Amino acid sequence: VARADRIIAVSDVLSRRFKEFGKDASIVTHGVDIELFATVASREHPRLQHVKKPRVGFFGLIDGRLDWGLLVRLAQRLPNVSFVLAGPVDASAGELPVRGNIHFVGAVPYRELPEFIAGVKALILPYKTGALAKVLSPLKLKEYLATGKPVICAPIEAVREWVDVVGVGATVDEWETLLRRVLECEQIEQEQCVSERLAMESWDVKASTFQESCMDIPERELSRRKKSN
Repeated sequence: VARADRIIAVSDVLSRRFKEFGKDASIVTHGVDIELFATVASREHPRLQHVKKPRVGFFGLIDGRLDWGLLVRLAQRLPNVSFVLAGPVDASAGELPVRGNIHFVGAVPYRELPEFIAGVKALILPYKTGALAKVLSPLKLKEYLATGKPVICAPIEAVREWVDVVGVGATVDEWETLLRRVLECEQIEQEQCVSERLAMESWDVKASTFQESCMDIPERELSRRKKSN
C-alpha cells in the first residue's frame, strides 16, 4: 500500500480503511452485465424441473457469508415455498442445511442464469449481519436488480443506496413479511428510474471510471517512482 501510486476500493468502508495508511482511495464499485441479467428467458432452467413452486432463489458463491440459521427458520415458517440456491459451494459454507424445501442445484453456467431467474418468484441475499455486513459488497446485488425480479436482502452496507428498490430484512419476522408480500404478487415498490440508475453501473462505465482514475496519477508520483526504480 505504501508504494502504490493509486488505490482503488470497491466500497466507502474499504476506502476509509486505506486512510489509516495515509492513503486516499478512489471508489469504483462493482459493475453489472445488464444485457445478460435483463434477458427474459423463454423457459425455466431444467434443474428447476422437479422443484415445486413457488420458488425464491439465490445464485452466486455459496459460502460462509450466508446465514443458514435465517434460511432454515424461513423454510420452517414457509413450508410451501421452495428455497433454491444455485452456485459452487465453498468450504467456508460449513454443513449445508438439510430440509425438504431447501434445494441446492449446483453451479449454473453463466449464460444459463436467465433461465434460472425465469423460474423463481424473487431473489434473496440472506447474508449474515454484524461486522461482515459493514464491508460486504456483493456483486450479486446489482445483478439481481437488473433482472427486474423483487429482491430481498439483509441490511448490509452495500444495500443502503438501493433501499428504495430492495426489500431489506433485519429479522426473521421482517424477512417472512417481505416474502409473503412477494408471493402474494404484491410488488415491492420500485422506482421507474431503476434501469436508468443501473445503466450507470454497467461494466463499460466502471471500466472507463477505472481508466480515468489510473490516468489521473500525478506526474510527480510517476517521476518519483521512476527515480526509485
